Amino acid sequence: MKDARMSRSLPLVALSLGLIAAGPAWAQDVQTPLNAANETCRTNGPNEARITACTYVIANAQLTRSLLTASLSNRGQAHRLAGNRDAAMADFDAALTIDPEYGFAWMGRGQVLTADGQTQAAREAYDRATRFNPRLSTPYIARAEALYSSGDWAGLVAEADRMLAAIPDDAYAYRARGWARMRLNQLDTALADLDTAVRLEPNEAASFNVRGQIHQARGDDLRAFGDFDRAVALVPQSVSFLYQRGNTLHRLRRYADAIADYEAINRIQAPNATVLNSLCWSRAVWGQQLDQALANCNAALGMENGAHILDSRGLVHLRRGDAAASFADYDAAYRLDPDSASALYGRGLAQIRLGREAEGRADIAAAVAKDPKTADNYAGYGVPAP
Repeated sequence: MKDARMSRSLPLVALSLGLIAAGPAWAQDVQTPLNAANETCRTNGPNEARITACTYVIANAQLTRSLLTASLSNRGQAHRLAGNRDAAMADFDAALTIDPEYGFAWMGRGQVLTADGQTQAAREAYDRATRFNPRLSTPYIARAEALYSSGDWAGLVAEADRMLAAIPDDAYAYRARGWARMRLNQLDTALADLDTAVRLEPNEAASFNVRGQIHQARGDDLRAFGDFDRAVALVPQSVSFLYQRGNTLHRLRRYADAIADYEAINRIQAPNATVLNSLCWSRAVWGQQLDQALANCNAALGMENGAHILDSRGLVHLRRGDAAASFADYDAAYRLDPDSASALYGRGLAQIRLGREAEGRADIAAAVAKDPKTADNYAGYGVPAP
């Protein structure tokens, strides 16, 4: 009796929610188009087609309780993706009126609330979604992204653990946990997580990118390069992946290749101070294309008066033999950033070249006291202290 009452009452529920008859696409009172409409409603596809199909199913089918909540929620998702915020929320609320424990509808509410900027309400909706349907991945991912944005790495590990308990072998969860463990300096377990993520999704560029950063943190630039190179191969237009690979090539002293990656970025997007400074720096350390290096640094400084850019241009001037200009840039960089051992060391080198031996030696000694590696770094740049 309960099922019979439900089957009779559901069309009335549908009508009270303002559901309308379908358009011509499904206008035949036979089972075949109804089955086709139901399939379209359930399957990801063009939003307007899904909305029309779901509306036809809701208005014409003898729906069970579970099929009505599913059809409403599917239509809500299509409305949400089409940018119809109020219609989406109405469908999710209607589904939850029928079944307050329907996790997919709670997930949809969470997605709408997230877009509205209602973080706490979205979190509560996502929590209900996973309480009622633990295998929905979207709520875990949404909570993980919020934890990532806030820098709560321990919380992100815990969220990934919860996701993996409910959805074993989820590559996203392994990638998120590996990233968080890297930030917590748990590099061995981080690497193990990313190895698993890569095994589960061997064509996911993001996993290679994160694993490359873990190798980099472990001081293994060769393996880091291999992963960044794979990420670029999978997504050649990714500025982030190109930049990571370029930086690794620079550390491997493959300066021409690093410059090629930075130049590729400038072809994809408008030049910015960060990439221009990287071009200037690689050319300066390489000791080649110094006129282009100077032009890169000048352009970067036109966008941002940063100590790191002045430091780069200071090296360019030093390698070009212009000690006065080098001193001015290193001095300005040091005044902007008194913690910079590089700027202080470079200023010392410039002062020695200008004949101010005592002042230069004092700067160099102070720089090495700040960072003992500075002398070796500058020797590697081709400008050791005399």
